Formats: sequence, structure tokens, C-alpha cells
Amino acid sequence: MDYVPYLRAFPGKGYSAGMRDDIVSGSSRALVAASFLLAVAGCAGNTAAPQAPLASGAQQQAAAMVLPSRPVAQSFALRPPGETVTTKDQKISPSGGKFTLPKVTGLTGSIGYPENNANLGAKADLSASLTNAFNAPTPSGANIVYFLQATLKSSQFAITFDSGTETAKVKGSLLIPADSYTLYVYVPAYSSQPIETIAAGNPSKKGVLEFTSPFSGATLPTNTAAVLELGQN
Repeated sequence: MDYVPYLRAFPGKGYSAGMRDDIVSGSSRALVAASFLLAVAGCAGNTAAPQAPLASGAQQQAAAMVLPSRPVAQSFALRPPGETVTTKDQKISPSGGKFTLPKVTGLTGSIGYPENNANLGAKADLSASLTNAFNAPTPSGANIVYFLQATLKSSQFAITFDSGTETAKVKGSLLIPADSYTLYVYVPAYSSQPIETIAAGNPSKKGVLEFTSPFSGATLPTNTAAVLELGQN
């Protein structure tokens, strides 16, 4: 990856720092209640069971909405909206290492990072979500399936990472091998445009997606959130 320090993409100082619930309508609840009464009446001996009312078009539509139209492994509608998982104070080693991604429904993984000039005691807070819980800008028309907010914490102004061969690895049932993915990197406090875009390729048949680490050759400001967004092409 070409070395393009993130700080060069910043416009400078002066910027401010920045489901699925089951759908059961009233009409479908009424249909469930009628079915229950029908079952009870059928157990009452010689009492004739009343005929269950035919479901209206609205009732049939509501019932159909409960069932996914795609297999679970490929249905993004099944991910819990707004779920955010955070891991705090992951150590940043000057000799390089990797960050463990917070585990959210359907996705786990890690991001490697090269040698860097981080002060001793530098740490990182990572928060992951399957929805845009961070109110970050997103690329127009992109289907973002995973958001990762990373905040590097240090007394220095920025941390510069060497260029290296480290990779990021994401694994989960939400990743579809037939589709390709792109990683977008934002620092919302400085710009509403991505400061880097990485072609992540296609996951393996086991749902493992591996691509170039966004930290390789990067200079990132400290104590300021960066948001990494994985988009399905």
C-alpha cells in the first residue's frame, strides 16, 4: 500500500470534534387469539368448533414479514440493531502487534499494526457495531455491514505506523463469499470524506475476510476517534 500519512488528508485545526423486533400488528395478534380459541373449542367434546376467520391481506402480509426471505447466514435483517460492544485499553506496542476486535453478533477478528512511535503506555479503545452507532459519515450508496470506532490514547499528538505487511482479519456468518468488500476509513473530526479506501476482496468459503491493515503506513491523531467501515459491494 502506498504510504500516504493520514495527517496530510486533514484540513487542519479549526474543525469541531465531532431487527430486528418481531413485527406483530394488532390484526395479526387478533388472528393468533382466534386460532387459540379454535384449539380450545376443539378439545371441548361435542361442542362444535367455530370456523376461524380468514386472514385478511394485511394479516397475511404481517405474518409474512416475520419470516426471513433469505437464509439466516445471508440475512442482514436479523442482526440486532444498535448493538455496540467496546473493549478498552488495548496496549499499543511500539514493536507492533494486533488489536482484537470486539465481538458482535456474526463477526469477530483482529487488526495487525506495524512498528510505530507510540509512547510507553499508549492504548486503544475499540467499539464495534453492525449499525452506525457512531453517527459517522458513510460513502454514498454503500452497504456498510460493520462499523469499528478506534481511539488511540496517548500524551503525544499523533502516532505514526511504519509501512508493513500486517493484515486485518474479519470472520463471521454475515460475510458472503460471493460478494466483495471495501474498507473505508474516516476521521470525522477532521473530514466527512474517507481518508483511505482499501479493497478487501472476497471472504473465503469459511467466511474469513483478510486484507491490508489500515494502520500500515498511517499517521493517526491521538484522542480522536477514527471509524473503519466495512462495505459490501
